[in-house]
Amino acid sequence: DSETILFTANREKSYAEKVKDGEDWTCFYTIHISGGEAQFAFAVPFTVTKMKLAGKKLIMTVKDDYNKPDFAHMEEDEKKEAMKTWKEEKDYEVFDELPFWANGQGIVNKKRSRLAVYDMETGESKIVSKDYANVEGFWVEGDQVLYIESLYTDKKDVYQGLMSYHISDGATETLVEQKDMSLDYACILNGKVTFFGSYMKDYGFNENDKLYTLEDGKVTLLSDFDDSIHNSICCDCKFADGAGFAHDDTYIYFISTLRKQSVIRRFDANGNLETLVDRQGSIHTIDLCGDTIYFTGMRDMGLTEAYSFDGKEEKKLTSFNDSIMAERNVLPVEEFTFTYKGLELDGYVIKPADYDPNKTYPGILTIHGGPRATFGPTFFHENEVFANAGYFVFFTNPLGSDGRGNAFADLSGRHGSVDFDHCMAVTDEVLK
Repeated sequence: DSETILFTANREKSYAEKVKDGEDWTCFYTIHISGGEAQFAFAVPFTVTKMKLAGKKLIMTVKDDYNKPDFAHMEEDEKKEAMKTWKEEKDYEVFDELPFWANGQGIVNKKRSRLAVYDMETGESKIVSKDYANVEGFWVEGDQVLYIESLYTDKKDVYQGLMSYHISDGATETLVEQKDMSLDYACILNGKVTFFGSYMKDYGFNENDKLYTLEDGKVTLLSDFDDSIHNSICCDCKFADGAGFAHDDTYIYFISTLRKQSVIRRFDANGNLETLVDRQGSIHTIDLCGDTIYFTGMRDMGLTEAYSFDGKEEKKLTSFNDSIMAERNVLPVEEFTFTYKGLELDGYVIKPADYDPNKTYPGILTIHGGPRATFGPTFFHENEVFANAGYFVFFTNPLGSDGRGNAFADLSGRHGSVDFDHCMAVTDEVLK
């Protein structure tokens, strides 16, 4: 509520021992915003990854491992036998799905993120999404929970479906079938379900989303949008992982990459687009509180800090990294544009520390990965280390980079060809 924070931790000894032994539990605590000691509130028999309060119900995504017995709901004798068998089989893994492993997650075979509900009045908890459906995002809208799911039992589909769960009666409803769209974010604007999605027909799997709404149960295009709806600015020292979208009753707010910077934009319920925060830098996460946008990002060749935007002025809220940066020799990124075979490209150079134009220096061409990554004049630790070690560092955003629409970002069937040519072209420009 307005005075109490609900959070998760692993402080209860009895539950900590259960988790250590292999069971899945998450403990919840409350603490007053003015301070004091945190109080144990309740525990749920799941590993909770995200949560959102909806009155007296807690909506959660939880980890579900189909290769692991549900120990929490077993009688003691049954649990001991199941635990013994499970531990005996832990020295090998069965892979019978694709993908069976994922970056940052490890083994994902037969593992899903599922939608669950905890009733804080009755103490009842239950999973409400389909078996084997991976829940990839959810948003509470009054009595309704919108969530994106991907249902598969052997090979993961590239398509997702949009579902609705009604908190009051527990009913679920399919809003968009899982058959021909990838989905990213959904909400209700002016009473209508509105979402970002792509049919992936023109540029394939990484095609930028467009904005859609549901009209009489049918998917209707609201805005034929060509820019990305994510931050794609490359960095090796971001300190942020969170939401890139937010909404109220009137607008969807989101991060978008425009050529060499990421900005904050919004759509209204009629598909009208407005850019709100537009200055050089990299924006990582956003949230709303009243009429103020709060975000984390990197500005002026600095590291990640928290900022606010009240509709008129951007304000820096934290200075966690200022003292560290003041002790370092941060070299500026110099920008230029050049033309290669009729296409204008962006080039960047960091001159070596204590640069003397009468001397020659070794150079390093830095190349970003993808798909659809982007360089900008923002702090990049590796590049700064090279430049301070006496190297010229230079880079570009070749064809295949984000920030300039679908056509520029599309490199299908051409990897290692025109993108290589562009990297060689910026090298030639720097040598001039």
